[in-house]
Formats: sequence, structure tokens, C-alpha cells
Amino acid sequence: MSPAPTPEAQRLARLLSDAGSAHGDIVRAAQDLMHSLGDPAEPAKVRSALSTVPIKSLFDLLGSSEPSTVEVTCDLIDKLLSPFDYTALVAQDMLGFLIEGYNHFSPFVRRLAIKQTDKFATDDSGIDILTSQNIYPLIVVTMSFQDTQTAEMAIDLIVKMYALPSGKRAFHDPNTVVMLKQLISTSDTVKFRGYELIAKLAGESAQSFDAIERLGLFNDLVNDCKSTDVLIRMNAFEVVAEVRSPQSPSNSSPNAFPQSIKGPKGFAFAQKSGILKEIINVLAAPNVQEDDLKDVTKVLLICSALKFIATFGSLDSERIQLLDDKYKIYSICHQYLHVEQTSVQSAAIYSMTHLITNPNILRLCLASQPNQHLDLTRATHTLPRLWREGLSGEPRITWLRGMSQAFECTEDNRDLADITFQLYEEMDGVPTTLQQLANLAKQPVDDQQVSVFAFLTAIASWRWGALEMLSSPAFMDYLFDRSTESSHSGKVWKYTLVQTILNTVELIDTNAPLDVVDKLTKYVKDGPFYVSRRPNVDLESG
Repeated sequence: MSPAPTPEAQRLARLLSDAGSAHGDIVRAAQDLMHSLGDPAEPAKVRSALSTVPIKSLFDLLGSSEPSTVEVTCDLIDKLLSPFDYTALVAQDMLGFLIEGYNHFSPFVRRLAIKQTDKFATDDSGIDILTSQNIYPLIVVTMSFQDTQTAEMAIDLIVKMYALPSGKRAFHDPNTVVMLKQLISTSDTVKFRGYELIAKLAGESAQSFDAIERLGLFNDLVNDCKSTDVLIRMNAFEVVAEVRSPQSPSNSSPNAFPQSIKGPKGFAFAQKSGILKEIINVLAAPNVQEDDLKDVTKVLLICSALKFIATFGSLDSERIQLLDDKYKIYSICHQYLHVEQTSVQSAAIYSMTHLITNPNILRLCLASQPNQHLDLTRATHTLPRLWREGLSGEPRITWLRGMSQAFECTEDNRDLADITFQLYEEMDGVPTTLQQLANLAKQPVDDQQVSVFAFLTAIASWRWGALEMLSSPAFMDYLFDRSTESSHSGKVWKYTLVQTILNTVELIDTNAPLDVVDKLTKYVKDGPFYVSRRPNVDLESG
């Protein structure tokens, strides 16, 4: 027995059958039907709607000159099709409409086609259908569509399919490679979209990295890294920094720096292609004059090159040593830590703090022969000196973010307590470092407040840090005063800090006063949003 038609579906069907129906009436009827289907759409309601308003009866609306009509129609079609997988689309002979969608001028229709095609990306059989029906090339071409959101959706779909063997075969096909190279040559916008796609695919696996390189898809990107056009060169540096090395472990920390061209594959590629040499040439002292730091485009290029260096923060010890011996990376970072141009200084801080998040790099500062790693040691100890001399604005926030990563106590760096404590002491804040940080956390600047709390929390993860906080009455008074934080994020971050101190106290023997431990425990038990309730006192009048 067929499901009874709904009033919403009947109304839309009547409007569609009347050539004189106003666009506004059709849009409202389509919206009413869409809302009646539920969220997500209920299969029974979808079947009822389709019995009255067949999908194919909606396709004529996609040629409307009214963008609102096209947009709402696409949303309705997408919802009506949402319960069905790709096998149902094939059974209903929808592939021809997918092809038409990829050739449509409207971004709404293109996105609808991509959303439906995404259903085919779940297994090899689905992708094989796309390739056999010549739909896969249309997805690649959509990467060049003028609407950025639509192009990005196409890129994401290609990346999703590439995770499966059929997706790799489709992309590695000579015709696809030729098509991609042609698209890259059409405009700078499309070119960098292509580079973005290549970077994502190269990081899928070690084999994928090799395949992308073997197909020559890195060639144009490498050439742009050597371009005389500063902006093209800068953008190319940034894209290359996004080429993830598949042999590198992922960093699950939510506040972690982007982990990019690191590990054997990425490092070898940067060296072999000459990109690393180009980066060093951009930053080398003889090549950078004082006037360069007044030229906006050159500043952007220098910043991009410095941030590229940060991507080597997770290399193994051998390559870390090579950086120091052959490329003088630490000396370069040290050189830019002192400049007055805030964007360049921030980029140098970003790069140097990211490098020392690697325990192996920070351990070199503890080497038995201090002169062996002089450039690294000097650059590392410059970081607390910058704080002591006074940082503000972007450089200060970048410093706090970076040092919070470098200072965080983990299973891999517990032997670094001495060097982290030494760097902390060298900050020498006024009146004390803890009070200075607390004062900054009180200021109503969201980025700064979050960065301060992240750094304090990293400090509290160490035994020396917890002891430092517990021994400061002024800091503990600030910590227990909930009135200092009015924002949601501020309350959550302070709670996280207190929780970290308590965890450190419980894990190790800190000889903390019991009353302080009790206060910490109560704070954590009460939660981040606790508000004390004072009893009302009625005053008697005479």
C-alpha cells in the first residue's frame, strides 16, 4: 500500500504542474516540504513525498534564473536522496543527471552533484562506476570552478577517493595527470588549488608520496619555489610546508603546531628538489637588507620561509644535526629573533619554539660539550631573554603559544626538567614571572588569555612548576579567586590549570600543605562554572 501523500507534497506538486506559479510560492512550498521530512529525513516520509513529487520533476527548476529557487531546490533534492546509497542512484538511472550537474553553471547544482557523488566514494565498486561513466574527470575539472567552496568540495572528494585503491588508479591514470597539469596552467588560483590537492594526496602514504613525485606532479610547485615573483614564491613555500610526510607519527594534541614536511620522505624531498636551499637563500643574512623588512611582500616571503623551517621540528637526531651543521638553521632563527619588525619576529619565535618542542633538539642544549651546539643553545636561551626584555602584541602571543608546547611535560621529555626550569627562571618576570603571567591572564584579550593559561598549564605539569605555584601565596590567591574570570573560555582554562596542578601534586611527593590540596580538590570537584552562594542576612530595623 502506497503511503498517503502529505499536504506539503501535494501543494508543491500543484505548483509545479502550473506554469504560472510564482517563484516565491514554489520556494516556500519546497521549504515546507523539506522541513516536514524531519532532520535527518525519515525514510517513510521521503517515500511518501517521492510518490507525489518525483525527483525528476524537480530538475526543471534547476534551470531557473532565480538563485533562491535553484538553491532551495538543490537542498530539497539532497534531502530527498539522503536515505539512498549509490546503488539506489544507479538503479534509478541518476548517473546522467550527475553528469549534467557537473556541467551546470550554478554552484548550488555543482555542490549537489558532489554530495551525491560522495556516496560512491565509500568503496572501490562505487569509484569504478564513476571512472567507467567518465564522471571522475568531471570531479577533477570542478577543482577549477570559479566558486571556491565548490572547488574545495571537489578537492576533498578526490582526496577521500584516493584512500581506496580504485581512487588511486583513477588519479594516477595518465589522462588524469595530463588534465591536472593543464588545469594548473590556467590561472594562479587554480594552480594553487592543484598544489593543495597534490600536497594532500602525497601525505596519504609513503607509496603515494613516491607516486606523486614519479608522476612529475611536484615539478611546477618546485619551480614556483624558485620563482622571481615574490608572492608566487611565498605561496609555493606555504604549500610545500603542507606536504605531510606519511612516515611521521601524528600529533594528537589539540594545540599542536601543524605537523608537515617532516620525517625521511619530506626532508629528502625538500633537499633533493632544492627547496630547502631556496629557503635558506631567502633567509641568509647577506641576502636580507634592512630595507627588505620594510617591503611588505619581502616580509611575507621571509615569514613564510621561517615558518617552513618550523616544519622540521620532528626530525630524528641525525637530520637535526644536519640542519645545524649544513644549513645553520638555528643561527638563522637566532638572527631573526632580534628584529623589530613584529611579523618577522613572530615568525622567528614560531619557528624556534616549534623546533624545541622536539625533545631531541632541546636535549642538545644539555650536551656535555656546551660549545658543540652553540647556535642552538644561544637561540634557545634568547627566547626567555626576549620575554625578560618585554614582548607585546603578536610576538608575545606567539611566544606563549610556542613555549606552552615546548614546556609541556610528557612521557618523552621527563628528563628535561632542568633545562625547562632554567628557561623559566631566565624569564625573570616583574614582580615575579607567575604574577606577571597572572596579570596578563586578567586582561580581556581572548588570544592572550588563552595563550597565558596554556603556558601556565604546561608549567604546572612539571614538579618544579607545581612547587613554584604552590609556594607563591599571591598566585594561589589569584588561582582560587573565581571572580577574575568572566568569560567561558577563561573559566575553563583556569579550571584546567587547577586540575593540572592537583594532578601533579598527586603524582609526586611535593609536600604541599594539606589545606592547599583540599582547596585544589574542592575547586576541581565544584567544576569550572561554580558560583559560591552566600546566605542572605535580614537586618532588623529599630
